[in-house]
Amino acid sequence: MRSYEQFVDEAFVRICRTTPEMAARMGLATLPQFADVRGKLDERSVAADLARRDLIDELFKTHRQHAMQSLTASERLTHEVFEFFLRYLPFEPWAGVAGRDFVLHHYPVRHVWGTPAETFNVLANMHPVRDASDADAFIARLTQLETVTRDLIEGLEHRDRAGLSPPRSALAIVRGELNAMLADGVDRSDLIDTFAHKLKAASVASAAQLVSDARKILATYFDGALRALVECLVKLEATAAEPLGVWRLPRGDEFYRYTLTRETSTSMAPDEIYALGEAEVARLQGELRRDVAALGHDFADLRGALGAALHVDGRKSADDETRREEIVRYYSKLLDDAARRVRPLFGIFPNARCIVRPSPRHLEARRTTTYFPASSGGEYPGALELCVLRELDKAPWSRHATAYHEAWPGHHLQLSIAQEAAHLGLFRRTFVVAGYLEGWAKYAERLPLEAGIDNDPRYELQRKTQELISASNLMLDVGIHDRRWTRDQAIAFSTERALVDRGMAEYLVDRISVTPGQTAAYMIGLNTVRGLRAKMQRRLGSQFTLPAFHDRLLGEGALPLSVLERQFEETRT
Repeated sequence: MRSYEQFVDEAFVRICRTTPEMAARMGLATLPQFADVRGKLDERSVAADLARRDLIDELFKTHRQHAMQSLTASERLTHEVFEFFLRYLPFEPWAGVAGRDFVLHHYPVRHVWGTPAETFNVLANMHPVRDASDADAFIARLTQLETVTRDLIEGLEHRDRAGLSPPRSALAIVRGELNAMLADGVDRSDLIDTFAHKLKAASVASAAQLVSDARKILATYFDGALRALVECLVKLEATAAEPLGVWRLPRGDEFYRYTLTRETSTSMAPDEIYALGEAEVARLQGELRRDVAALGHDFADLRGALGAALHVDGRKSADDETRREEIVRYYSKLLDDAARRVRPLFGIFPNARCIVRPSPRHLEARRTTTYFPASSGGEYPGALELCVLRELDKAPWSRHATAYHEAWPGHHLQLSIAQEAAHLGLFRRTFVVAGYLEGWAKYAERLPLEAGIDNDPRYELQRKTQELISASNLMLDVGIHDRRWTRDQAIAFSTERALVDRGMAEYLVDRISVTPGQTAAYMIGLNTVRGLRAKMQRRLGSQFTLPAFHDRLLGEGALPLSVLERQFEETRT
């Protein structure tokens, strides 16, 4: 008889196999269980969405047949995590059983983690080409782009009839990105360049023919389904609603509460989250006023004082290849140094490498730097995908918080420790939820200061300004999706409370408009990690050590915050 852990891993594989692109983003695609789907893309039809909902219903029913009292302590923890996973499925395009009525509420086309940009990212950066069969699988995936995109168009039209279209501003952004991609043409596509490079590195025979085939398939796609998608977006944009928040969707208030639990893994209500944001913004602005005053600046004009203290003078740097390459090299060295110097703060430490690569040019205007995990089998490393456009005018020391958050000791370290945890099953090694994921990464931003890596007071000042953005986003998220703020209201709020310029305010508002609840996870997760550390310090006194705390926090993989807090309470050692 199979164990509960075996059931969970098998169920998880079934879920991921129906969305091969998601499996690739999670670093699973090179595992044997996914060998026969490596040449497939995610299905984007409404029928596929409904079939995924039926699969979750089936698995949840089987999961509930396993009585908690019959499980081992380790299995009971897995049961709790899998229960949350099946209820809330923190991976789009999925919806858990708690949100089964909202299976079509997600926006499949959006400028943040949406189609088709993320499909292209999977093909360019997460599809390994080790031999001819991998190359054939890549060609097979390219061939499916036409059908998948046509299904996507039908799904968008279906959602529009049901009142589930994205806001007008979001449609305009995606339309602009796609037009930029079409303007660049096939010959400037990252897909062709990276495919050719991988074929050469793997010494695949008939590489020239394969590249030629890929170029022809992509050209047909650009002239066919991709242009049809742009035309669809133009039509949807003409009739789309202007309001940003999901409150305007059918049962939008219920959907928003579902997404808050899904992202934060807590039961906090919108008003509680807004109140937390108010308190944190007040605290951080107070600390920043004291910090700039200590540096000899007038804190009455906090924005101006921060600009002076951080030497932000508004001058623009040249945007050329030399400058861009310098920035990538700077980040590469920064990550190497950080990995080495934070090592004493951890008992458990991963082996996986993290590289730096620039994000595609046509996506830079509406993107920020992000992290993509390494493959489970080690076929490719983790990657810090750098939005170089946003780095051109930064002082070198102001880049550090981003590097620490995304790579060492942030996302890359945490996700790689989980991936390499031999005592955990596949599901537990792979599971992530935003509250834990982003909470750890925000916490990690300050660890280099504690390790003596970044003693420049400007770094800590810069880090606090980033934390202020996360705190104000608690209010911004609720304001947009629950309190019905307009775009102009939301932008004005961000410039006033987060102290950002209009360009960054627009980015934050546009991002939050299509990712309800996601940015709330950062500050809620950070406060949870800080609270657990403070409790452990009080309990252990002089016996407390950071390596022991970090190993305890990271050693069991990602956990919903509610489960994490209870774990710390139940094992008070």
